[in-house]
Amino acid sequence: MSCYKGIREKQEKVAGRSTLHKLFLVGLCAGALALSCGAEPKLHPLFTDHMVLQRDKSVSVYGAADPGEKVTVEFAGQKKTAIADGSGAWKVDLDPMPANAEPRELIVSSSVKISDVLVGDVWVCSGQSNMQTKLGFYPTLLKQTAEMTNSLIRLFKIKELGIGAPEPSREVVIDPIFARSWQVNCPFYAKEFSAAAMFFAQQLQPGLEVPIGLISASRGGTFAHSWIPFETLKTRPEYAGYLSKANPAWQPSDKNPGAIKAPAYLYNGTIYPLTQFVIKGVIWYQGEADTKNPERYTLQMEDLIGSWRKAWGDDFYFLYVQLTSYGGVSWDRTGEAWAWLREAQSKALKIKKADMAVTLDVGEYQDIHPQNKVPVGQRLALLAEKIEKPAVVAHGPVYESVRFEKNTARVSFKKGTSAGLQALRVAMNTNPKLSPGQDPQARAAAEGQPGGFTICGPDKKFITAEARIDGDSVAVSHPSVAQPVAVRYGWENFSLANLYNNAGLPAAPFRTDDFEQPDFEGRISGVPFDIAQQAAWGSAISIIPEMRQSLNKRVVMDGVECWQSQSADSPTRYMYFKVNDPGYSQAESNRVKLSIAYLDKENFDIRVRYDSNDQNVKTDPAKLGAWKEAGMIKLKNSGKWRIATIEVADAFFRHRCNGGDVRLEVSGDVDFLVQGIYIEKIPFGR
Repeated sequence: MSCYKGIREKQEKVAGRSTLHKLFLVGLCAGALALSCGAEPKLHPLFTDHMVLQRDKSVSVYGAADPGEKVTVEFAGQKKTAIADGSGAWKVDLDPMPANAEPRELIVSSSVKISDVLVGDVWVCSGQSNMQTKLGFYPTLLKQTAEMTNSLIRLFKIKELGIGAPEPSREVVIDPIFARSWQVNCPFYAKEFSAAAMFFAQQLQPGLEVPIGLISASRGGTFAHSWIPFETLKTRPEYAGYLSKANPAWQPSDKNPGAIKAPAYLYNGTIYPLTQFVIKGVIWYQGEADTKNPERYTLQMEDLIGSWRKAWGDDFYFLYVQLTSYGGVSWDRTGEAWAWLREAQSKALKIKKADMAVTLDVGEYQDIHPQNKVPVGQRLALLAEKIEKPAVVAHGPVYESVRFEKNTARVSFKKGTSAGLQALRVAMNTNPKLSPGQDPQARAAAEGQPGGFTICGPDKKFITAEARIDGDSVAVSHPSVAQPVAVRYGWENFSLANLYNNAGLPAAPFRTDDFEQPDFEGRISGVPFDIAQQAAWGSAISIIPEMRQSLNKRVVMDGVECWQSQSADSPTRYMYFKVNDPGYSQAESNRVKLSIAYLDKENFDIRVRYDSNDQNVKTDPAKLGAWKEAGMIKLKNSGKWRIATIEVADAFFRHRCNGGDVRLEVSGDVDFLVQGIYIEKIPFGR
């Protein structure tokens, strides 16, 4: 009934009104009255027909009225009053109520009435594209979409792609298709809602037998820092790179309109407007955008969850999805960047009332938005159901310890997660838009044989291991590893790991070692240097001070005389260096060592390119081989002077690249400082 009412409202709106209907909430904190109240009080836009109020908590009902006006709220036998403050804001708190699926009416001052109000659990559904992506996007889920008819599931959607704001805002922008209202779940609205969230509610509602309300508030391609308050970000030196002008998220573009992905912008415009509405918790699916910097992700999760709970004034539940398998990570030379991010997600389990759904087995090799959203939602729902029913099995095997027995490593799992270990068939598609596992070219692991394990000896070189289930443990070995020192499971971007428990839930990926995280892009980290040792670095090469793309000037920084690159109306900064020694320009190829002395300030990369004789480099035919990549220098914001060394075997220094032989390049609106570049020939045979 309400589904078709909503469709009619949408059609009327598209025909005769703006497609973007903005609604404003009068903040109970600072802010002017955003609604012209007149004689009739107004409810906040989240309070509409078909809504769900949170059970078992004191529920705030709020809105706007004339300053000083007495407002009365009646619901479920309760009658509460409030006086609108000087800005017109009013709020009443209803006493905690049990779940109730009976449609009831909420009345404000006898004149404002909303109907079909239920009491149950309300979940905010947030994150990036794998939470945002709509059920109707997936061609293989048409049958499931048609089955979305449970009227005890109610949907509310913030404008698709979210709202960004430079400051916390109380403005709520509802997705126009949802016709300014909560809507009763039906195929029309379900296909416009998050697929992961729909399967979460579809599993959870019958399991708990209470109404479920979902609030969609997500945007694809976003970093965790986009969802964290600016005041929180400012307290951590680890976040200096995000707040720096070098962070491209600050720069508006077609994929970043209004700099919506900038630090705190989505928190300010999409999350903060919801923080007065009482909820059960949050389901969260995000992390793909942060895979280049997993070392900071656990801290970001702590700050994100903590800041949201602080804003709500409630230690609500926070359930999140661990990244699935994906093979299209072209920038990662190690093949394991996503594995390290998954580990950072696992470490966030130390946060109270937080839990994680493992989805390593439901990805696709080349599709970052895999079709198989059913188990994603179902596993989140098991976590939510376990809150109310502790006996529910909601986790697969979780690593606990390893014991090395001669040439075998025996892996044990935490009690209660490993009952009935089994290896099940796993199949994930190579070609997109096909039913999960049904691709003729699907990558698969067979049932009965545990896969996804690797092992290493003292050399720390991991190889694919042989694994067998032995009771509630797994024995891992390889004939070439006589003295194993570490085991890893599921430690790849795309992994055919297939260990489960008897509940059919997958084991979480893990590693038994504490080895240092590699640099995924093969970037170079320099070492501290003493300027007094300058003579040992080789011969200095000359900078070309003035180029069209940058203005390079000589400055003194921390007692070191250096070159500083500033913008000359270009989004990229450059420094060009020229080798004047004719011994380098006369040879057809030189094997050389380049030492770049730089100030390690802020968090960005310095790209190093050089004039090469490599005929495979695709450039201007008249300059075959010119401008080859030498590497990337990774800055870590230590504030210290460092020196990075790069060896190249095919230098061809004929000044073919804007008059230079070596170029340093930085993207973004950021200055960088270089003391100099030094060159030394490497003798043959060394």
